[in-house]
Amino acid sequence: MMPENLLMLATENPVHTMIFLITFYMWYCIFDRLIVYAGLFRRNSEGERSIAVLTRERIMSRGSSAEVELNIIGRMISRNLSVIKVSTVIAPMLGLLGTVWGMLITFNIISDNGTGDPALMSDGISKALTSTRLGLTATVFGMLMAAVLERMRRKLTAYAGAESIRNGRSVI
Repeated sequence: MMPENLLMLATENPVHTMIFLITFYMWYCIFDRLIVYAGLFRRNSEGERSIAVLTRERIMSRGSSAEVELNIIGRMISRNLSVIKVSTVIAPMLGLLGTVWGMLITFNIISDNGTGDPALMSDGISKALTSTRLGLTATVFGMLMAAVLERMRRKLTAYAGAESIRNGRSVI
């Protein structure tokens, strides 16, 4: 799809604009988490993961309990995951709203012009179904990435917890 067609698609229906904005922000959050997680999974010259070093440094330098530090690290790791998950729920609902919007436009065209011109009706139905397609496309890829990021979050949290146990400050 050409950029000018994409811009027209995003602006011809206000619901399409909302879907595009939500999808753009969702992908921004996905890439943000991928970059942060890649950095935390990276190993240093001694072979330790960055998350283990971060956990150990926070626990040792702050003097607070391991439970408090793990809670802070857990919140840092989990940031924006809920935004991604909510976006995957909102996108298909907006797609359905766009479908209803397009069908209402089609019914108005039918009431104004009658049912004699199938080209007018097919244009409205096409716009209605485009909304559904946009919403479902955003949702499918968002759900896949949310599952990948959730799995990565669990691994990072496990590494942080294991490091706190290794340092003799178990939270269990």
